[in-house]
Amino acid sequence: MSAASNMAIIKHSSIWIVFSYFYLSGLNMALTLSIDSQQDPDITMTLLHVFYSIALLVI
Repeated sequence: MSAASNMAIIKHSSIWIVFSYFYLSGLNMALTLSIDSQQDPDITMTLLHVFYSIALLVI
């Protein structure tokens, strides 16, 4: 493999690592906020709140 090919792999991997970190940080924040917004949190309502808020962001 050439040096340019190695650099392309390193850049691509670095971008995906940074993207994954921010994506997981945002998902963790959404989960925390959805738990805090409920009076009596349970797992089904928490997941429903998280996926609903993510769906609103995508639309």
